[in-house]
This record gives sequence, structure tokens and C-alpha cells, in this order.
Amino acid sequence: MRIIPHSVKKYGKVSFGKNCIVGEYSILGYPYVESEKSFKKIDKTLIGNNCVIGSYVIIYEGTVIGDGTFIEDYCRIGAEVKIGEKCRIMYAANISSETTLGDDCIIAGFCCERAIVGNKVRLFGELIHSHREPNRDWDEVEEDSPKISDNVLIGFGAKVIGGISIGKNSYIAAGAIVTRNVPEAHVVTGINKKVHFRKWKGRLRTSPFFLESR
Repeated sequence: MRIIPHSVKKYGKVSFGKNCIVGEYSILGYPYVESEKSFKKIDKTLIGNNCVIGSYVIIYEGTVIGDGTFIEDYCRIGAEVKIGEKCRIMYAANISSETTLGDDCIIAGFCCERAIVGNKVRLFGELIHSHREPNRDWDEVEEDSPKISDNVLIGFGAKVIGGISIGKNSYIAAGAIVTRNVPEAHVVTGINKKVHFRKWKGRLRTSPFFLESR
């Protein structure tokens, strides 16, 4: 069974699995219209089995959505995004082009282009580029993106900036700003020079150490 209202707009090749539901006024397979990649041929948009896509969602072309994923209303999914199985993309989340998400993720914030997110990640903050060359043309710069390992939680208002890695089983507290790599299984709180890492007492050792900003 598929429920796809007449108000849904499809561009190019869009493939649905079994038992998919799409809400009113969503746009699927929308053309990628960014500088040198504009209107180049991209693989078709694939939506897996048992997926639910809400109303007013935009999914750009070449995106692949795994089985059992639920995308809530007003979300934006960029071109050539890979979303794993059984993910939940929360209301108005923004996932930029060429991002990869693992399985069982909950995404409620912002993912910059080419971010890599592991399995069972809960992202309520932002993954963003460092913008170290602001005077160069926007389309000439391709900065490294954050890499988030499995079982990480990133709280509301937290920002993970630049091509850094967050180790698995780590917890980035709400409002934290992180500009350096985070080791496995650490809690991160604070902003810039006040940022400190301590072992997550619930799982590992407890001795703290401090991290200066770049």
C-alpha cells in the first residue's frame, strides 16, 4: 500500500518501496541547482520500504532513504544524502547535500554538507563548517565536515564546528561549542576555552582534562 497525494510533486526518477506514505505538498527529487553541479545527471531518488514522509518536505535528487525512516513535516533533505534505516528526521530539520546518516538516528538540528553521522546518533544541535576562508568565492571552497561516531548525543543549541571527529558513546551537552576532536565516551560542556572534557561516569573513568580552543 502506498499513500501519495496528488499535491506531491515528483521530479526526475523517484522510486518508492512498499508501504510508503507521503504528506501533502511535499517535493521529491527536486533538481540540484548549485553552481557547477547545476542540472547534472544524478542518480534517481530512492525511498525504502515502510517510510513515512510528512507534509511540506523537500527531498532533493539522488537521495537514498533507508527502510522504516520517518521524516516529519517541513524538513529539507539535500541532494545525494544517504539516510540509514529506522531514522527519525524531526520537524523542520535541515540535512545538507552529500551527508551520510547511519541507522536508528534521530536528527532534529542542522547538518552541513558532507557530514558523516554514525549509527544511533541523536543530533539536536548543529554540525557546521568553520568558514576559515570567508573572502573566497562561496563555490570555490570545500571545507572538511564533522564526523560523528556511533551512539553520540548532541544536545540542543550545541555546535560541532569544522572537520573534527566526535568519538563514539560521547555526550555533547546542550549549548556546548566544540572545535577539537572528542575522545571516545566523554562528556563535553562549555564554550571555547571553557570547554572541558570529562569521562562519562555512567560508563568509564572520571579524571577530567581541559581543552584550549584553537
